[in-house]
Amino acid sequence: MPSIERVGSVTLVREGTNPAALSPDLAPHGGMRAIVPVHAPAADGYHRHSLEIMRLCLDSIAATTSSDVAVTVIANGCAPEVVDELLARAAAGDIDQVVVNATNRGKVDAVLSVARGAWEEHLLLADADALLLPGWQAAALEVLRAFPECGVLGLAPAPHLAWYETSATVLGALTRRLLARGPVADVEDLERFAASVGTPALAEVHRSAQLHVERGHVRALIGAGHFCFVTSRRALAGAPSAPSSSAAIGAEQRWLDAPPDRAGWWRLSLPRAHALHLGNVPEPWMQVPDAAAAAALLPPAGWDLEAPPRPPRTAPPVVRRVLLRAARAGLDGPAASLLLR
Repeated sequence: MPSIERVGSVTLVREGTNPAALSPDLAPHGGMRAIVPVHAPAADGYHRHSLEIMRLCLDSIAATTSSDVAVTVIANGCAPEVVDELLARAAAGDIDQVVVNATNRGKVDAVLSVARGAWEEHLLLADADALLLPGWQAAALEVLRAFPECGVLGLAPAPHLAWYETSATVLGALTRRLLARGPVADVEDLERFAASVGTPALAEVHRSAQLHVERGHVRALIGAGHFCFVTSRRALAGAPSAPSSSAAIGAEQRWLDAPPDRAGWWRLSLPRAHALHLGNVPEPWMQVPDAAAAAALLPPAGWDLEAPPRPPRTAPPVVRRVLLRAARAGLDGPAASLLLR
């Protein structure tokens, strides 16, 4: 029988009991959320292969990522067929959230709108043309546990970015006697990424004189790109509160890259590539990893990592800039061996 309740002159009718009231406890949130912005407004021109590239990206995440990592895909001014596919994947349980922006809001605004509302502390921010490789979680966890100072961890080596938004990293490593220089990254990984973005061959200094940190048996390169990286809500907390309202690359520096460094978090990357950059044209080598083989490399406890409550202590940014210039001059001079471990 429906229950009838009068509130003033209004009659409220309710039939039955809401099942949610019988089981009020909800499933807990996991430790990480992957956020993938997609901008595929048409199936022609520059974007004619976007749907296929997006499929490779999302399938690689599904194949290489533990089930406790939730996935949000942002359809950022996408064509209807792209939105339909994302909704179908969500219905199949492959995606936790689909956010549909009718208008393209750019990468920064789209990503931060989700990151700021996530309950998960750690975030994987991946462009829709990133291909994740088996073992990325275990490799990332190893570095983040060895270097709790790290607030941004690129999944592909980026020695050419050792001086990009890394003042806290370089100075912190120097004071802790963790800074080293030498070949760490796999050269083939570096050359493949350079080719994927159409840059010339890597300079010799980026091949053989790579700045990195060492703690115990774990090494990580200083510097990281922003096409696929692990970060945290704490590391992004200092991002400007106003929207960037821009799709320019410079917006990524101000809203995503600079705030962690300004707060004192380190910016590192894995020595071996665990994410590949696909670009916008499919090629034969672009294959989704075998899920069974990738499962054998997943950490048994999934993404099981607590973020440090605060970044490491560091000098104010204006002081760091002066010290960083002195450190760079020292590393390029005859006294470099005194600064390195």
